[in-house]
Amino acid sequence: AGSGTAQAPVRPAVSDATTQSAATEPAASNAASPGTTPQVQESPNEQLKRSISARLEQIQAENNESTAELRDALKQRYQQSLVDLEATSTAAAKQREWERMISAAPESLKTVQARLVELEQSRTKVSEPQFESVDDANNQIQTLNAELATATGLRSQLTEQETSREKRRKELPQQLSDLRLRASQLTPPTAAPDAPPLMVEADNWSYETAQQAVNQQIAAYETEQRAYEAEATLLPLKIEVARAEEARLKEQLRKANERLNAIKSDRILQHELAMRAFLNNATEAESALIEKVLKRIDEWRQLVAQQADLEDSVEKRKLELALWQERRSKVEGRVDPSAGSQMSAFNSWVGLMLRDQRSELPNPTTLRGEIHRLQDEIRRTNALLFDLEDELREIDLTQAENDRAQQIDTQTGMNDAAGNEPNEEQLTLLSERKAVARDMKFDVSAYSDDLIEAAAVVQDTIDLVLEYQEFIDKHILWIRSCEPFQRSDLTVASQSLSWFASTPRWESVALALRQDLFRHPWWYLIFGVGMATLIFNQSRLRQRLANFSTMAAKNNCTDFLITLRALGLSCLLVLPTTTVLLFFYWRLSASASGRQGFTEEGALADCLANGLLLAATVFTPLELLRRFSRPNGLGTQHFGWHDESSQILARELKWLIYAMVPLVAGLGLVTSSSSDSRWESSIERLVYVALVLLLSVFFVRLLLPKRGVLSYFLRKHAGGWIDRTQLLWYPAVCIGPVLLAVASLYGYQYTARRIALHINSTLWMMVLLSTGYCLLARWLLLNRRTLMLAQARARLQEAAARQGDASTQPVATDTPVLSMVDLNEQTQRLLRSVAISLAVIGVYFVWSDVLPAIAMLDSVELWQVAGDTPDSQVSITLANIVLALPITVLIVVAGRNVPGLLEIALLQYLPLTHAAKYAITTLSRYAIFMVGTMVLASNIGLRWGNIQWLVAALGVGLGFGLQEIFANFVSGVILLFEQPIRVGDIITIDGVTGSVSRIRMRAITIVNWDRQELIVPNKDLITGKLLNWTLSDTTNRVTIEVGVAYGSDVVKACQIIQQLCDEHQRVLPDPKPLITFEGFGDNALTVVCRVFLASLEYRLATIHELHQQIYESLGQAGIEIAFPQRDLHVRTLPPELTRWLDGKTPSAIEPRR
Repeated sequence: AGSGTAQAPVRPAVSDATTQSAATEPAASNAASPGTTPQVQESPNEQLKRSISARLEQIQAENNESTAELRDALKQRYQQSLVDLEATSTAAAKQREWERMISAAPESLKTVQARLVELEQSRTKVSEPQFESVDDANNQIQTLNAELATATGLRSQLTEQETSREKRRKELPQQLSDLRLRASQLTPPTAAPDAPPLMVEADNWSYETAQQAVNQQIAAYETEQRAYEAEATLLPLKIEVARAEEARLKEQLRKANERLNAIKSDRILQHELAMRAFLNNATEAESALIEKVLKRIDEWRQLVAQQADLEDSVEKRKLELALWQERRSKVEGRVDPSAGSQMSAFNSWVGLMLRDQRSELPNPTTLRGEIHRLQDEIRRTNALLFDLEDELREIDLTQAENDRAQQIDTQTGMNDAAGNEPNEEQLTLLSERKAVARDMKFDVSAYSDDLIEAAAVVQDTIDLVLEYQEFIDKHILWIRSCEPFQRSDLTVASQSLSWFASTPRWESVALALRQDLFRHPWWYLIFGVGMATLIFNQSRLRQRLANFSTMAAKNNCTDFLITLRALGLSCLLVLPTTTVLLFFYWRLSASASGRQGFTEEGALADCLANGLLLAATVFTPLELLRRFSRPNGLGTQHFGWHDESSQILARELKWLIYAMVPLVAGLGLVTSSSSDSRWESSIERLVYVALVLLLSVFFVRLLLPKRGVLSYFLRKHAGGWIDRTQLLWYPAVCIGPVLLAVASLYGYQYTARRIALHINSTLWMMVLLSTGYCLLARWLLLNRRTLMLAQARARLQEAAARQGDASTQPVATDTPVLSMVDLNEQTQRLLRSVAISLAVIGVYFVWSDVLPAIAMLDSVELWQVAGDTPDSQVSITLANIVLALPITVLIVVAGRNVPGLLEIALLQYLPLTHAAKYAITTLSRYAIFMVGTMVLASNIGLRWGNIQWLVAALGVGLGFGLQEIFANFVSGVILLFEQPIRVGDIITIDGVTGSVSRIRMRAITIVNWDRQELIVPNKDLITGKLLNWTLSDTTNRVTIEVGVAYGSDVVKACQIIQQLCDEHQRVLPDPKPLITFEGFGDNALTVVCRVFLASLEYRLATIHELHQQIYESLGQAGIEIAFPQRDLHVRTLPPELTRWLDGKTPSAIEPRR
């Protein structure tokens, strides 16, 4: 069974113990059964396999712990040897199969050739089907369909075999090279002097089996190559025979269907004639019934005709589906790089083939529309089936009633004297109606089945088209569309320029436009009048735009129509050039399409039209953006753009438009030309390179950090992320177009052009999105301004009313006053969230057909990580790293905007407190970042099973080094869940009272009454003591002490204070205000007023108002507010002290200095 290469010298290397064992075991076996029948001679490999298996069972039965290491090593070698022997047997079996194919190839070739000749001869001799009834026809058609399905399956199987063989023939040389290298690296084992005999034996067996496996595989692969060469002609002939057989069966099936349709038509005609025959003697009621049946027969005839057309359509769809399946199979065999180095190894014709097939694929939208039409027809057909079933059921009931009445008459021997019993002609009419309904139901049911089959075929086509489109999009951008730029391309470019500069061709284009003018003068008249109107009114439009801008710049402007009118005027100012480009594109396309056949003049007109269209799509958004950026444009006066930045943008866009639009038109002109395929690699590339280099210069000038359009923003946000990373994004944006130019020169012209078209689409999307964002922001700003003016007027009116009638007390109201700051922040968050979401969605849809190309980066393997099972490995490729960047951006964008959007769109409509909303949004932000981090880590291969030991180690280290940080983080999460304090609560901690403004991961921020921010770690709030004034009840008590003079009427004073508290709008009636006379002070009688407020918001203002009102009211009532009083008592000095003082001189009593 072996290949016969180098096995003989290996066997004697087996140890003596093995030799003795091999000699004694068969002898013992023979001695034990001398009379048994001699067994079949075993092959050397089978004997060796049996010996290795015996050794393996022997060491597995031992339990000596001292030899566990030796036992494991022997077990590993024995198992590997058995695997190699199994591989040798498999390779030998395959080799025998290939050798059988080689020997049978000549005879098989003759048989296939004879069969092909037979099918060619019988192609024109297809016999007519011999059946006369519908049942026979249906049986024959079912048989033919089964045979056709078998033939189609055989043809598909042979086609796939051809594709797999082509792929296999490409793989075999590399596999043979690898096997020969492995065989050369196999060296006989060298046993150490003290090595155990079993280990020496195992090493020798391992070497022998490995060498046998490699040599046998080499021999099998070489035989496989010879088999492919022997059947190089046979397999295509088999495919041709299968196709011929399939075509023969299709022709038989077509004729059978034609015969079936003819039988159906004859049957319908017979039913129609029979029903018309009943009209001669029919009553009025019967005539109406017969006319209804005749209408049903006409519908039946149309349905049979539609079924015939449907069968033809289904057959064409099946042929189209089979064609694209075969194309897909062949292309997959040709385009299947297995390594990143092979991405650019395809010839340019492969890229051209993929582009052609991409353009020839059926339109999925059209196919979906066809499915909808078929579904509507299926519903209509099902409704018709239900009607026929109801009619048959009604006829059966009528016949049953007639039979029962006839049976009763027969049993009683009496006839229906009233004449209600149906006569023979009526019974015949009833039977004919039943036959029509029954036969029509059968055809309608068959038509419904055909509709379902047609829908299934169309759906299969859609699935194949989408899959094939994704396959092409995955590979086409990585395949050169032409060879790298060479000096010879300059000669071709010169020739193409001569072709475009040919005077007769341009004269023919002018002649075509003149002829179009004479054929459609009204279109040109409308165009001329419209253009003249726009051009002559340019200055007036600019003046009106300036007036609108002046009005919009005023602070009291609240009319949004001004902005809309300014937008319309800006579009009208851009419209003349765009209209010229689009109008001549339209008329040139119509002129080119009206020519019969292909002519060079018509080709030039079509190319010029495409160039004008591309120029219009580039010019319009750039010019509109330039109009917005002018001094009186929408950007500066309506949208609030910075004047300096707007001027820079307008200035740079002006020269870019003048230089870029002609190049874009030229690119569209040469791209659409099909006169010479070499133009793509010559003049098209030169124009494209000039275009992208011009774009690079524009970015260099526009985005200069110091003098560019972002200079004001960078100065305003100095130190921000955009400012810090300007050394990254500025060179990247400026070098991006240069990289496209390099790709084009290197041969990837189609890739570079397609990326440029997507950039143009992205530009359109961003201009439209920015315009919509600015318009909505302007509308919200004007609404806020209107609301602020209304509130200001209301305050003025209220102040005037108070001055007019000072005795009138203000009426309390529960309507909250809207905060402009809160409204501004809320709307800005909403606008940003919606704009970013729309931008992400728009970018995805614009670049969706390019995204499959990223999958090609899966062939560039970077490293491997462990999979879900111990034996599996997951490759981390370049695609994972490329996808990591948008995933990171998406995580950051979602983490910053989704919580705010959640609050605005959902939480504000739920009965939740502000603190609960804050907790939900904060936790949702944590969840987004956590899930996003897990997805990002999984994308680059950092799975939990691989990094759990690292996380554990970091957890231990960080637990000691950063335990305070973790404690604060966990405490912050506890605060959000348990909510002992919430955003907006008034708390007192460490003698500081203030409002909680933020709860973050590490600490909370408290703003005290002096607007100072106190940062308190979360851990202190959980483990320490604090006072929360507004935790469960925001009600708080105010205590006011009033001192009245001795002798005052205390009862009256208490009544006055009680009345003032009851009438105050912010004092709660429940709990009631409490006024008490609490003591006799040194200077006054103490009266204490205790009132309760609903919140702390107006605490100081309420205290101030109560103090002022109490003072004024007590004064008006003649009750004096006591002031501090002191009594001074003067007494006479003792006589002794007086005499002593009199005896002192002035100098003696003078104080010391």
